[in-house]
Amino acid sequence: DPWEYGNSYDQTKYRHTLDNLPLEPIGKALELACAEGHFTLLLAEKVRQLTAVDISLTALERARRRCAAFTNIDFVRLDLAADHLPTGFDLVVCSEVLAYLKKESLDAAVATVAAAAKVGGYLLTVHGFDIVDDPSSTGFDWDGEFGGKAIGEAFARVDGLALVRELRTPLYAVQLWRRLAAGETKPTPEI
Repeated sequence: DPWEYGNSYDQTKYRHTLDNLPLEPIGKALELACAEGHFTLLLAEKVRQLTAVDISLTALERARRRCAAFTNIDFVRLDLAADHLPTGFDLVVCSEVLAYLKKESLDAAVATVAAAAKVGGYLLTVHGFDIVDDPSSTGFDWDGEFGGKAIGEAFARVDGLALVRELRTPLYAVQLWRRLAAGETKPTPEI
């Protein structure tokens, strides 16, 4: 466990993420940047079919071993910045990955992630706050060009996407978004 995903911060974040899944049953789900499968293991219990993707073949192999008891997971190598993202999912989970991108590619990447969910489908995003977004507030001091605040703002700019629910902690936000049908009214989000 080179990233120490068993720590209390990540375990609490995983619980918060699961607590904010859509209420209806989830058929097809996509987990972006599954890393070594710690969250994948928990998510697989909540969905009918899960596609877990990561850029690292080593991480995917470790995730495959960690989740060996599940038959509903497909593991796929995918580079979010360079590869075509599959579409048509009831749920797309995007956690702690977009902050690794360059700022000029954020809006395009967010639009691509949003398009992976089918109309009526959901995106569940989790990203840490970084002081680069707001030096006056609590946040991580990572080397990225932006953090969770900028990522949430980028999702809010996507046409046809509505925030359904948000859990905001001092260090990260869990946001549940929904792709709306044409002409559908945006709900008032629960914060």
